[in-house]
Amino acid sequence: MEGRQLGGRYQIIQHVGGGGMASVYKAKDLILNRFVAVKVMNEQSNHDPDFIRRFIREAQATAKLSHPHVVNVHDVGYEGQTYYMVMEYMEGPTLKQWIARRGSLSFEEIISIAVQICEGLTHAHEQGIIHRDIKPHNIMSTSDGRFKVTDFGISRSIRTSSTITKAGTVMGSVHYFSPEQARGLEIGFTSDLYSLGVVLYEMATGRVPFDGDEPVAIALKHVQEPLPDLRKFNPQLPEGMVRVIQKAMAKDPNHRYQSADEMRQALEQVLSSNRTITANNREMSFNDPATRRTVTEKSYNIELHSGQFPPRNDRISKTYLLKKNKNTGRKKAVFSLITVVCVLILLFFIFQVVQPGKPNADNSNQTVTNPPDNKQHKKGKSVYVGSFTSRENAEKLMLTLKDKGIASRIQKAEVFGETRYRVRIGNFQKQEKAEAMLAKVRQMGFKDAYIWEN
Repeated sequence: MEGRQLGGRYQIIQHVGGGGMASVYKAKDLILNRFVAVKVMNEQSNHDPDFIRRFIREAQATAKLSHPHVVNVHDVGYEGQTYYMVMEYMEGPTLKQWIARRGSLSFEEIISIAVQICEGLTHAHEQGIIHRDIKPHNIMSTSDGRFKVTDFGISRSIRTSSTITKAGTVMGSVHYFSPEQARGLEIGFTSDLYSLGVVLYEMATGRVPFDGDEPVAIALKHVQEPLPDLRKFNPQLPEGMVRVIQKAMAKDPNHRYQSADEMRQALEQVLSSNRTITANNREMSFNDPATRRTVTEKSYNIELHSGQFPPRNDRISKTYLLKKNKNTGRKKAVFSLITVVCVLILLFFIFQVVQPGKPNADNSNQTVTNPPDNKQHKKGKSVYVGSFTSRENAEKLMLTLKDKGIASRIQKAEVFGETRYRVRIGNFQKQEKAEAMLAKVRQMGFKDAYIWEN
């Protein structure tokens, strides 16, 4: 197909993917001067009326949809025995490739992606279209991290009594289809939500919930076996996220979310209730004044996301991205002179009076575990990890670091009447050594580490 021109305007450039029914090519629209994806029915399928009808149905179903999280269809046609469909070209990888590359995603990334899929499915369902093959392979990403649902090849419209498949026929991908699909029963919108639950499970754990050597064995697991414990594979997953996946993957369709929009709202609620980041049973609240004070703009580089997550223009990302830009305040209304003076006085008080881990003349209860030695009186930089309300959690972290060959100590402070425990590493005289230790700690998975000048 490379080099061939279809419809007098689509110049085929290269093969980029495909399946049993069709192949997908990158092409150039010579009229609009843009890249497009051209889905061409495979030659062996050209003589099968069922495949032809399914191909045309996909084009008709997708053409009804116009949504930021659904891949758009631009054109459809045939030339001789070649049936083709022209779609928007997606620069990024599939979600399956993202998972293969990353293993498992953070729950913030999972929610950002899942909300986008829910919005795309909500639009499709409102048009009466059930996708029937939701899986990571059919979720594409743009170069800026936006995700879109594609491949409506086996979709079904509930607004027509006609169907290509007979009763009892199983359609879909065995690792992702619902129990009712596995049994060949009538399906509804909740079947798509079950499949989306499987996708969430895979994003959270890096593996599908049910697997086996034979498709029939996998199908039976969807029907009969309970959902494997997510916490076994991802102990960091918030309980709210676990409950969302469990409900989406309920065996009984009546016990699942009844709409994609309801599932989206549940996901956003999980995000809202988990604004305090937890990792390895460690606590660090972004609302802690001492934390905000001690972490400088230069060292405050907590990475909630890897790669290009979440999408810059995604509205869900606005609810949880930590704003690091010190110029953000300039975008707000200018404070009155009195307000500015009050803020300066408050900051002066915080810096001068409430020093983490240092005794305070006005607070006799504020103590430091393990009195500092002479070296600690020298001006330098330390790497701090965590901010705990429980000393036990701090001790667990200290033991974990010790196992990794990193010596540390616990520092206790009374901050605004609340006891906090931090784990302190070293007293570095050079910035580059402190930054090297910071990078090492973060590579070990402790993302809430930061540098503090002693």
